[in-house]
Amino acid sequence: MNRIRRIAMQLLERYDGMFSTDFESNKELLDKIAVFRSKELRNEVAGYITRHIMRKASAQTTTMDEKDEEEVSSSSRSTENEGVEKANTVADDDTA
Repeated sequence: MNRIRRIAMQLLERYDGMFSTDFESNKELLDKIAVFRSKELRNEVAGYITRHIMRKASAQTTTMDEKDEEEVSSSSRSTENEGVEKANTVADDDTA
């Protein structure tokens, strides 16, 4: 595991919920909670954290969208089945 990722993951574990998807606010937070030897290192860690959080949020949104699609398709299937059953009932009544 490279140095940037290792530092970022340690900070994410220790300060869970404090970071956001905003790079600038993550940089400021890192200045308050950690000491970096260089501005470049701090920026790389802040960028990694920002990308990590954005990917995590995107993955959760995708998962939620897939669940919503499954619910919609299953409810439309049940509605279609009800329509077929009603049509069969009407057809049976007409033949009698």
